[in-house]
Amino acid sequence: MHAARSLLPRVAARFGSLARAPSRAPPAMASSARAASASTASTAPEWVGELRDRLKPRFADEPNLYWRGGDLGVGGRQVHGEDSVFGLLHAAGAFHDPCLLVDEAKQQVVLTMRTGRDTAGHPGITHGGFTSLLLDEMAGQAYCEFVQSARGPGVTANLTIDYCAPMPTESHVLVVAKLQSVDGRKVRCDVRVMDGAAFAAERGEEDGKVFAKAAALFVVLAKDQ
Repeated sequence: MHAARSLLPRVAARFGSLARAPSRAPPAMASSARAASASTASTAPEWVGELRDRLKPRFADEPNLYWRGGDLGVGGRQVHGEDSVFGLLHAAGAFHDPCLLVDEAKQQVVLTMRTGRDTAGHPGITHGGFTSLLLDEMAGQAYCEFVQSARGPGVTANLTIDYCAPMPTESHVLVVAKLQSVDGRKVRCDVRVMDGAAFAAERGEEDGKVFAKAAALFVVLAKDQ
């Protein structure tokens, strides 16, 4: 008992000094603002600027946040509403610097963007599920640009994807969706995710790297749907 009592002052002094020691701050959490600033600090390749100079933005009121442009959720030229998943993904840093453009002469829409760091499946390689989301999204944007105003809203009925090459994270990519045909209520689009240099130089996709391609079938909704 005497020995235990003699230890008490030393124990108290030891733990008292720990209590008085300055606490170490926890590591800061990554924020959407920091994720966005990381992209802004990066330098986009020349082809991004070339395409933005050549083609007009799909939504002039929101050229860099296209899912917020136009009349939201009313079935005009915009497919998205206030609850768009792309707002959530952009805020989380899944992609950066998006710009949606229109090539009316070729009936295609073009998206330039930079993939985020934390969208990987394998380390450093963009998850195929995120790639498929981009393909479906851009097919929908092509539908909305060239079909929806005349026929009304449509939805994806089928999306057939070929994954051609690993797509790096934290890289600038181009997504192109071209309207192929309108047959009754069936609307078909071809979509590509690729390196944009060859496309911007109008050399054709065979001269550039294609990461994935898809054939999309949309169906015009019946009037009572």
